[in-house]
Amino acid sequence: PVAAAPAAPAPAAVPTPASPAAAAAVAAAPTESVQLTPEKFIKFCSNQREVVLEKKTVDQRFGMKIRSDPGQLGPRVCELTPGELAQANRHVFLGDAILQVDALDTVSADVDAVVRSLQGKSKVHLKLATPPVAHVVQKAPNSKLGLEISAIPTQPYLSVTKVVSGGLIDQKGGVAVGDFLVQAGNIDASAETFDSVLDLLRNQQRIELVFKKAQTLSAAPAPAAADATAAAAAAPAAGSSAPSS
Repeated sequence: PVAAAPAAPAPAAVPTPASPAAAAAVAAAPTESVQLTPEKFIKFCSNQREVVLEKKTVDQRFGMKIRSDPGQLGPRVCELTPGELAQANRHVFLGDAILQVDALDTVSADVDAVVRSLQGKSKVHLKLATPPVAHVVQKAPNSKLGLEISAIPTQPYLSVTKVVSGGLIDQKGGVAVGDFLVQAGNIDASAETFDSVLDLLRNQQRIELVFKKAQTLSAAPAPAAADATAAAAAAPAAGSSAPSS
């Protein structure tokens, strides 16, 4: 069956995505959260894909649990039952955001409504995606984010080229080399110059950051490796590069 996992009290641990594109764990939810509109959330999701799960016998189950923490958009896949349909499909990953179930838009839907939309069906069409990583970062005076970014001519957003081990971003978790900085504060990173974004990152003590995960998702090996933790890394292309702070 499909079940709703109980939501964690705030502040809550964020489930660890197991897909190669979102492998690094987010250790703990911040006391503040970045508020995205549903439109921006969908825009900043990566690896968007459609998956069809179809039961061949009455005994088969979709075999996944979903949850949604307070203020979170897009219910997340938090458990896959070994050998059941979702895991065997090899295109459903822990940490996936469920954007749509058949004709139901689920980005802002209550998790119980999403569960009801899945129950009692023999076939469902799912739209899934790797959700963005969003952090509220508070820097001490003269401290650094521990992040290097690069401006790549072929990309609208700034690419992460280094996450300093033990730095503020590393401590927050979820950000890997090859990801894209898509929003800094209220600024769309694609609409600003590299220098202006860099200046913002270096000089703001409190800043909201949103990262779009790299487009590196592929079918999981059979059987799906639910415990995969290898971070997706992309070699940085030529362009302007500098430590953000």
